[in-house]
Amino acid sequence: RMPSTCMAEKREVELLRQAKQGDRHAQEAIVRRYRPLIEARARTFARPGVDRDDLVQEGVLSVLRAIRRFDENRANGFAAFA
Repeated sequence: RMPSTCMAEKREVELLRQAKQGDRHAQEAIVRRYRPLIEARARTFARPGVDRDDLVQEGVLSVLRAIRRFDENRANGFAAFA
């Protein structure tokens, strides 16, 4: 059974707080959660001569940068921010 949206949002906010404090497990959990989006965006930008794995890696690095910069007190959610 899937957790309610409210519970999932609370869990994500808690993971983001932990990740901002340097918790590697929380950072990895967030990257895993956003991996399908990262993969989809990499496919969008894939071109001959551009390695898809490089695009995915850049997406992962972007998510990690977004974790450090995200302010959970703002109205936008993390997905919109990242």
